[in-house]
Parts: sequence; C-alpha cells; structure tokens
Amino acid sequence: MTNFNINRLFEDAFGYVLPGEFKVPGEPDREDTPNPYTIAPNETRKEVAGLGSLLYKPDDLLGVETFLPITFSGLLDGEAFELTPSIAVASVACQKTIVSTALVDRAGEVNELVSTEAYVINVKGILLRPDDEWPESQLIELHDMFRINAAITMRSALTDIFIRGEYNHKVIVRSFRIQPTPGVHHAIAFELDIKSDGIFILEL
Repeated sequence: MTNFNINRLFEDAFGYVLPGEFKVPGEPDREDTPNPYTIAPNETRKEVAGLGSLLYKPDDLLGVETFLPITFSGLLDGEAFELTPSIAVASVACQKTIVSTALVDRAGEVNELVSTEAYVINVKGILLRPDDEWPESQLIELHDMFRINAAITMRSALTDIFIRGEYNHKVIVRSFRIQPTPGVHHAIAFELDIKSDGIFILEL
C-alpha cells in the first residue's frame, strides 16, 4: 500500500482525528504527539462488550485491528449480506418531544413529556484497498446497502447500548455521502446518516 497517514486523511475529510491512533503497517507516523488513549499491545484488555459485540476485530484486508467495529447485516435482493467497514466511527444523538405550558400568574411552566424520538446515528469512515487500487467493489457494496428500502441490523459495542430492546438493533440508512480525498486514489471517505427503527405492535 502506498504510504499515507489514515488519521490525517480522516481529519482532512471530516474535520477531526480518529479516536485513537489508527495505523496501517508501513504508513508514516503522524507529525504530532501520539494519542495518549492508544492501548499498548501488551496491555490486558476486555475483548467483548457487556451486550455481546466485539470491542476489537482483526481486519484481514488491511492487516490491522479495528476498535469498536461496526457491522451491518440484512437481506439484499433476497440474499443475506454482512458488511464491516475497515475504518468507521459512529456518533449517537437523541432528543425528547416535550410540550411546555406557561403557568398563569406564576413563574415557570409545566413540562409534559410526549415521546422520546428515534436515535440518530452518524457513521463516518474510509474505504481502502491494500493493493493501491480504487475501492470500487467496496463502494458498490456500501451503496447497495443504502438502496435497501427496509430496516437492516446494525451492531457495535457503542450503538448496542442505545438501539437494543424494542429497537432490536434495527436501523434505516437515511442518507449516503462521499467526501473528497484529494491526492489519494485508493481511499474513499464516506458518511452515513442512520435512524433507529423501533418495533411496535398496533393494538386495535
């Protein structure tokens, strides 16, 4: 693989550095100080999160280890698929719908909780090929997943905490973006906006 810095590429595409020092064998080091939160190779660590997802996963494509790997699975044209991007990080957000009513002749207001909205998940990542070729097949797989007009399963140690229970790890991929990676022809930066898909029973 041509030498380039994945952390710097991620920062250029998305505006912030990866959480931890992600390093492919043979790539140049970052110019700044290494991340102090990087786990030393010989340090005792927990391998599986409490809800069952792996905290670390070997990536055969790049020959590195992925922290908090994200896996998508489901049915595509009637066939089962599973996709785990080599480099991907997720953020999670949620908010409540609250109706506020002002009090008459008193300071303050009455707040009524109406509902908790769906969880909104953002995934940023980079598709790579170790042979210096454009990762076309990986991009096709990612786009095919986006085209599925049904809920799919998303598993990671982070998102498991939020989209379990009535959500059963089901999500809808709402939008798909490709970010520019100037000067690097064998890497594609992508971004997914995802929403949790709850399972509800309608009683008549």
